[in-house]
Amino acid sequence: KLKDMAGGFNPGDIKKYTQGVSWPVGKDDLVNVMKKNGAPDAITSKVQGSDADQFQDEGDVMSKVAN
Repeated sequence: KLKDMAGGFNPGDIKKYTQGVSWPVGKDDLVNVMKKNGAPDAITSKVQGSDADQFQDEGDVMSKVAN
């Protein structure tokens, strides 16, 4: 299974939670969209707590929540 890539989160889930995002996106806007798309706090808190202020694409989000 592909659950090892993002701290136990499936890459397909990240794509679903970021649906509708206009890349690149700022952290606050990304978190708001992810919450609207049903992302659990475990993911949004990792995004919010990351040192990045902007995200380029889903892969960028994956790399941040994996740490």
